[in-house]
Amino acid sequence: MDLKPEEISKIIKAQIKQYDQKLKQDETGTIILVGDGIARASGLESCMANELVEFENGEYGMALNLEEDSVSIVILGSDVGLHEGSIVRRTGRVEFAPGRVERIIRAFCDSPYLSQEDYADALSALIELFDTVKTETDDRISDEALIEEMRAAFDGVCHGSLELLADEVLSRVVRRVNARGGAEWKMTEDT
Repeated sequence: MDLKPEEISKIIKAQIKQYDQKLKQDETGTIILVGDGIARASGLESCMANELVEFENGEYGMALNLEEDSVSIVILGSDVGLHEGSIVRRTGRVEFAPGRVERIIRAFCDSPYLSQEDYADALSALIELFDTVKTETDDRISDEALIEEMRAAFDGVCHGSLELLADEVLSRVVRRVNARGGAEWKMTEDT
């Protein structure tokens, strides 16, 4: 399946819109320079590396280079409408690993339980579940292992149920990873 940047951008937007922020962020900054897919903004003092930020034109970006008085942000969509003085707002959401969204999309794109009608919503929920597990385990499970286990459970014992995946399978994954404290982890049959 070939994915266009616009499709990935749509999924990221849907994911962020549905994201239930536990910590509300209202810190805003101002773009001081924009060009070549990069924006530099001031006023985002608490911004974290790899944090997703939202521009006033509705596009998102990822904070990469944190300096004392500015933040360099990769624009994850169109820079049309962005200019010096445009507002950028923190989301509080940190991207754990570059490319994770694309890896999740590729892993689940041929699942028999995803239909055209609910594809974007289901993928957004799967990405949210992935992020939750990574956060609750302090990133002690590799992205690849987690995605592999999520797909196996989703298509297997969960029969496409996101609720079962979250409540039954992934809650046990979190407990087991945390119990092992960072040791090599692999899901077993009874997970």
